[in-house]
Amino acid sequence: MLGEDGSMARKARRQPRPPDRLVQDLARQMEFLRRSCHSYDEGFEGEACRLAVTLRVLLHDTSRSSALLTQAGILNGGTLFADSSQPIDPKNLLPNPGLVMMAIDAERGGEYVPRLDGGAWALRLVPFADWWDAPVSKDKAGNLWSRKQHVLTLAHKEGGAHVDPDLDPLYEALVTANGFGMQFQASDGDLIDFAGDPAAASVRQISHEFLITAKRLTLGDGTRIAGLRPRQSGQVT
Repeated sequence: MLGEDGSMARKARRQPRPPDRLVQDLARQMEFLRRSCHSYDEGFEGEACRLAVTLRVLLHDTSRSSALLTQAGILNGGTLFADSSQPIDPKNLLPNPGLVMMAIDAERGGEYVPRLDGGAWALRLVPFADWWDAPVSKDKAGNLWSRKQHVLTLAHKEGGAHVDPDLDPLYEALVTANGFGMQFQASDGDLIDFAGDPAAASVRQISHEFLITAKRLTLGDGTRIAGLRPRQSGQVT
């Protein structure tokens, strides 16, 4: 018996997504990521929410859905990913911004920004399971944040795909109360908190790491996913 919305009929018509469609879906998500990175770098900090949604589609497996890279046969827990973070030293009680650094500008003051290719820590390759789930940031209260937490908070709670009606107090402290606790000395000697959204900057850096990683990830035919571009309407392959 059909429901009012015809749900059983739709379920009966479901069929596996063809490989060529998966490739085009992957090409589209890669283009989303590149364009959102450009938008963020042009000054729209809110673009981090859309970066988070794209990263979720590409990387996040659940009991009910598979990441696009998993469906494409590319991703498993041992797949090596680029890690640009400042390693967390468990013996150091100070905060660790992990994926971001502090920049001081004469006009903008001090703010948290993504490292991109900067920073003193050499790029490393780590298994995806560690890259995604292991702590990568430590705030001034000692709370630990993984890349997965940074991404899913923006995607699920802060406007990427959904706005949660209740505020997350740990996230609020991180982004509105100088959660990493860093300060700089102004010309008059006063200490001033760094501004900017460290969670958004972290997601931009995670996107940068993924784009570096994508240069190494290949489809079954050897095509590197970093080079995928979506087909234009009417284009024949």
